[in-house]
Formats: sequence, structure tokens, C-alpha cells
Amino acid sequence: MMEIIALAVFGLVILMMAAYGYKVSAKTAEDYMLVGRTIGVVVMFFFILFAISSSWTFYGYPGYLYLHGPAFIYFIWGSVAGFAALYMFLGPRLWAVSRLNRYLSPVEVLAERYESPALRIILSLMLLAFIVPYVGIQPLGVGLGFHALTGFPVIAGALYTVVPEKAL
Repeated sequence: MMEIIALAVFGLVILMMAAYGYKVSAKTAEDYMLVGRTIGVVVMFFFILFAISSSWTFYGYPGYLYLHGPAFIYFIWGSVAGFAALYMFLGPRLWAVSRLNRYLSPVEVLAERYESPALRIILSLMLLAFIVPYVGIQPLGVGLGFHALTGFPVIAGALYTVVPEKAL
């Protein structure tokens, strides 16, 4: 019972934070995608790191390590180190170019850099092909955790993830 109360309180807090953010934010693509270009480097680093830390990071990878042994721990260390290196060395250049030209995504940067509408389409399709399943599987991971915690059906946990997000 305490788990359900804790999840309800947590869900309400998240919903109130989202409602407040919606109320005070501008309704532009730049504000939605880049927080109006106002957050600092450290906050952005952790935001991106947490955004790519998916259900696989919390459920799949520990299970994989358990089955295959601790030698595979270097995979996650390498992934984080690679992300940090890209962020430190490529990030400042992308940030400067995007701020100067008001770009919203790396796809825009690369398409304009190489003056190729075809590249824009190819990169956009590649991102859709890989990001849509990646994002779509996240509610399932939350649903599985929700089920393990409360005993409720997996779909209840998936809805717990998706419904508040779509409510705003």
C-alpha cells in the first residue's frame, strides 16, 4: 500500500512540475527543444545523460551483466566516456554554430553545412527509424518496474508514464 501512495504522490509532484513548466514557458520550438538556450553546460550534460539512460540501462544491462559476467561493465563505462568526449569536443562547436544560425537539431547543422536537402531527409529518416522504437519501449520498462513494485498489470505502469505526459 505504501508503494502505491508513494507512486501517487510522485506522479502528482511530476504533474504539478510539468504544469508549472508549461505555464511559464514560451510556446516556441526553441523553448521546447532547447529550453530557450538558457541552461548551462553542466545541467545540459546531465539532462542528456539522463535522457539516454533508458529502461535498458536500469533493467536490461544489469541482467546482461548478471548473465555474462562483470567483464561487460566496460561497455557502459565506454559508452559514458564516449558520450562525454563527444560532448566536450564536438558540443562547443555545435553549440556555437546552432546559436549563430538558430538551428534546433544536429540534422539542421549537418544539412546546412553540406548544403544537402537529401542529407536532411536521410538523417531525419534514420533518426525516426531508431529513436521511435527506443522512445516507444520506455513505457514498457516503467510498466515492468511498476508491476514488480505494486503487482498491478504492466499496462498500468505504462499508462502511469504516458498519460501525465500527454495530459499537458
